[in-house]
Amino acid sequence: MQQFIRASEISLGNFLSQAKPFVMPANQRNYEWGKKEYESYWSDLWHTVTNDCPFYFLGSFVLDSADENALIVIDGQQRLTTTSILVAALRNILDERGEPELAQQLHQKYLHFEHSENKARLTMNFLDKDFYQEYVMTPRSAEEIKALSKDKSIPESNRNIAICLDFMYRKLSAEGNRKETPPLGDIAQIIANIMEERIGLIHITVQGDVNAFTVFETLNDRGLELNAADLLKNHLLSVNGVDTAECAKNWDNMTSNLGRIDPIDFLMHHWNITRDFTEKRYIYQTIKKNINTPEGILTYCKELSQVSEYYAALFDMQHPFWSHFNDSNKGQAAELSDFIRLIGTKPQLMVLLATAETNPAEIIPMLEMMAQFTFRYGKICNEPPSKIENIFSAAGHFIRQNPGATALQVFSQYFETLYPNDETFTECFATFRKKEAPLARYILANLNDKMGGNIIVNTLSNPDACTVEHILPQNHTEAWGNTPNGFADGTETYIWRLGNLTLLPKELNNELGNADFSTKVAGYRDHCLKVSEDVCNSPEWTAQAIDQRQRNMAEIAKTIWYYPR
Repeated sequence: MQQFIRASEISLGNFLSQAKPFVMPANQRNYEWGKKEYESYWSDLWHTVTNDCPFYFLGSFVLDSADENALIVIDGQQRLTTTSILVAALRNILDERGEPELAQQLHQKYLHFEHSENKARLTMNFLDKDFYQEYVMTPRSAEEIKALSKDKSIPESNRNIAICLDFMYRKLSAEGNRKETPPLGDIAQIIANIMEERIGLIHITVQGDVNAFTVFETLNDRGLELNAADLLKNHLLSVNGVDTAECAKNWDNMTSNLGRIDPIDFLMHHWNITRDFTEKRYIYQTIKKNINTPEGILTYCKELSQVSEYYAALFDMQHPFWSHFNDSNKGQAAELSDFIRLIGTKPQLMVLLATAETNPAEIIPMLEMMAQFTFRYGKICNEPPSKIENIFSAAGHFIRQNPGATALQVFSQYFETLYPNDETFTECFATFRKKEAPLARYILANLNDKMGGNIIVNTLSNPDACTVEHILPQNHTEAWGNTPNGFADGTETYIWRLGNLTLLPKELNNELGNADFSTKVAGYRDHCLKVSEDVCNSPEWTAQAIDQRQRNMAEIAKTIWYYPR
């Protein structure tokens, strides 16, 4: 089989001194590391220098090796840049302190590359390239770098480079001045040695940018911090003839609007309500295939800049989008949005984005409809909404094409046939169990307030009023017996059943702990929540009692979570 992806363990020193230079795509993201990131980097490095840590793992670096003259950096640009800045700071200090030969050795091995256009082993993106060349590749005085680190007239990413260079200089200088540490020349040699022997990374090379995107997505699924949107940006801004500055401005507006929201989620949801449906894993190939002319790219980037405002509003009740709504409506929208996030699914964002953009007045009814549908269909009846992403996509198209469409019309046309009826819902609710305390608390609070619960406690609107209590404890003690009476088949499947849960103030919950059933009942009676009354009336706590209580809950639940209302 032809090998498109190669991965190997390699030392940082060997990684930096490869036969081809590193090039960041012209429109790769800028240098963004701040104090938190480079302080952590320095701390890990210094623990390795002082032998507190025998080995420092720097993570994975993804490179596209399709270019015969360079290695294109797909992931790892922040760590690679920071490492180069560290070496430059060390070179500068050695120069200042009369060790030019050692300074030159470090520069030649880790920063210089004779056969690259600018003689640099690392070429930055278009915004940082010249600054890096002038102030990192070229030795500069500490005073000049410090002044640049405070100069707010230069681009933020340029200033970030200066701030990091100043930080590394000060750290190295301080260590070189300490009596208990070796001379600076020895420290430099130690750092060079550990880069060769005790700092390691996973070197991943791929052939072509589509494979690179696949690696991005796979690593993301494994929990590593990657920015797959960089690949998309790079494609859009690297097409011949494109207005790079204008497109970059619109793309940066989009990322600024989104903040911490996953840009790939937005790009996929926006694409699926404006164009043909595609899955998240194919979004890069789809955009590359369809958005490929200078005019088309500029139009698309402007579109993303504008529509991302609406997407961001779905996550932030303080967004200007909500300023036209009164406090009551904003409160209702916030509660519904929190509920949808609690359920933990994303496809409904396609419907909500289309509504926010084309018919803002209908956003609260649409939130209500989506919350009710997703709770019944996806959470209680355990049908993954991802199975019907194409339905959400089609509904989004419908809303955009019919700006006056109501939530009820969208429900009737796209979701009604999928919506679990009362019989199905109560049957699923009667056996529902999830190890999700926030969701359990939300359900129990709704049940309690629907039953005419204690308004002083205000369980639904005050999340801190009560915590989730397991009647049969998660870790039952001798008071319950190793196999409590009434649980012949064991207790595991009952611990997180809704019928085995109630709400208690945190202090009382801690006080009761793993107490026996009669002790707990006395505490429940003192607290007097409606949702606990049937527990107090049970002579003993058994599997049968849990089943019956949850069936009773299901009958109430169908009068809380239903649509149309």
